[in-house]
Amino acid sequence: MDVPSELFSDDGVSPTGRSDYTPRLRRQPMLLIHLDINKTVIQSDSIQMKSIEEGIREGIAELFWGTLRQDESGKVVGWDWCKNRPSCSPPEITDCPPSELYTYVSFCKKMHTEKDQQKISIRSFRLVEDDEVRAEMMKVLDLAMKKLQLPAEAG
Repeated sequence: MDVPSELFSDDGVSPTGRSDYTPRLRRQPMLLIHLDINKTVIQSDSIQMKSIEEGIREGIAELFWGTLRQDESGKVVGWDWCKNRPSCSPPEITDCPPSELYTYVSFCKKMHTEKDQQKISIRSFRLVEDDEVRAEMMKVLDLAMKKLQLPAEAG
């Protein structure tokens, strides 16, 4: 590919007027880097041996907001969903006090200090006591998994 000569300047000023411009030699290709931030493009992780479904489950657990339930001594013993739509941000309109909102993930991290136990609880939804909440989480999971399937004619 031939680069137009007007893109190069001998006076140290770019065609757009930037004085810090350094012309590239025609033989040097430009480097283009694509980055994938965890759980944004690809839901699986081969390094952590995480399947697509496990990645989606972790994402779902970040979308459900609730409050922590504590015993008399102040120890966290449960999590109650605020019954708002799944959202990346805390719900603005809720019966739950905004300062006391936690995602299911943050609740699991408060319940377990070991990362392995946190991952198991997050991915399995095993600390969700309310059947309605679990059903909503599973509904979102089923929908996401269906949307990831290729149509039969594509296979």
